[in-house]
Amino acid sequence: MKKLTFLLFVVQLCHTIPSEAQTGTPFRIIDDFSALDSTRFIVTYSLDFFHNPDKPGAIDSDIIILEIGYRLSKSYSYGLFKHDSIATTINKRGGSSAPNLQKAVPPMEVFKNHPFGKNTVIHRSPFGRLIFLYEDEINIQWEILHERK
Repeated sequence: MKKLTFLLFVVQLCHTIPSEAQTGTPFRIIDDFSALDSTRFIVTYSLDFFHNPDKPGAIDSDIIILEIGYRLSKSYSYGLFKHDSIATTINKRGGSSAPNLQKAVPPMEVFKNHPFGKNTVIHRSPFGRLIFLYEDEINIQWEILHERK
C-alpha cells in the first residue's frame, strides 16, 4: 500500500511540475470571497529581492500592495494579483489555463491580525495547486526608511 501511495504521489508530481513550470506560481480564483474588513489606506511600494540565492547579482523587483483596514492589514504582490485576475476571467469564460507570469513574484499573501491577534501567511507552492497556510503570533514592526537609489 505504501508503494502504491508513493507511486501515485510521484505520478502526480511528474504530471504537475511541467504544467506549472511555465508560471512558477499557480493562480488562485479570486471571485469567491467575503469581506473581512474595510480598507482605510492603500500603500504601494517597490520591492527588490533576490529570487535565486545562487545568483546574488540577479535582483528581481515587484510592486507590493499593503491594504490597511480598521482591524487587519493585507500585503500581496501586485503582479500576482494581476495574474489571478486574468486567470479568474479566463476561468469564467470556460478556459482552464492561465497566462504565464512574465517575471518572478513573491508567491505569498500576508494578513496581519487575522484571525485576531495572529498573523496568517498564505504561500503558494510551484508544485501544482498546493497552498501552504500558517498562522503565527509574530509581532511585525514596520520601519519606514527614506528612499535609497
